[in-house]
Amino acid sequence: MIRQFLTILSFLLVVTVFGCSAQKPPPQHMLTRFERTGTTLDGWGWAAQPWTGDDKPYQQIRKNIYNEIASGQNAEELLARYKAQAEAKPADPQAQFAWAYAALRLPAFPGRQDTKVDLTGLPDALAGAPYPRTYDYARIRFLAQASLRPMGQLEELGKRLAQRDPADVAVKFRLIQVLRRIPSPPENAQAIRLAEEFVKSDPQQLIYRATLANVYEDAFVDFGSKKSSGDKAIAAYQEYLRLASPDDPNREGVERTIKGLQDIEARSR
Repeated sequence: MIRQFLTILSFLLVVTVFGCSAQKPPPQHMLTRFERTGTTLDGWGWAAQPWTGDDKPYQQIRKNIYNEIASGQNAEELLARYKAQAEAKPADPQAQFAWAYAALRLPAFPGRQDTKVDLTGLPDALAGAPYPRTYDYARIRFLAQASLRPMGQLEELGKRLAQRDPADVAVKFRLIQVLRRIPSPPENAQAIRLAEEFVKSDPQQLIYRATLANVYEDAFVDFGSKKSSGDKAIAAYQEYLRLASPDDPNREGVERTIKGLQDIEARSR
């Protein structure tokens, strides 16, 4: 019951930070190679390579797309244009980067949070072009892949990106999801620290409250942490309910999760 709620929650909550828009997973037969197997077209070696390439072209692409979004251009037309350019030039890393940046930036832009974006195929498209070994390209690949399928193989890359820019909210949020896929108390402790930072930075943000409750629950249920973790998870879920609207679609699931945690605590006494 608890795990089912966590899965549902990850698809229903819309996050207003770059690269964290909620996505409903496509049917199994429509999954790309990365989404289906967790294997990128070029393996995982790229994630550990140093960033020795020229970031200037990618910085300019980001600036151009940001200005287009800010000018009020139609979201569907903008996305369709960049996707078409990427499909026409599959070996051009700049074309793939532009499509990925537009797709991930639009739903996070003020006033554009309702934009529906399909990220299906982005990881494979980014992997299909020659890797330019730039920070910007590595970052967009991390966000695209972690948005669709957080995996332990992304951990070290996520940490490098977060170290490069400690203020990068999108990377740090996705890093929490990656850390949660690794069944290890040290990784859980890191996820808790990051989630606590998010809640401290924006106490009203529902997704941050839910994420904090999730990682506390991981500590209590998966790693047999002391009872205080269960109490913290319950308190975090209760705070989510306090902040959420009465018709929040996750309310019933959260209430069931709280009851499940309370039952576990009662049996462990």
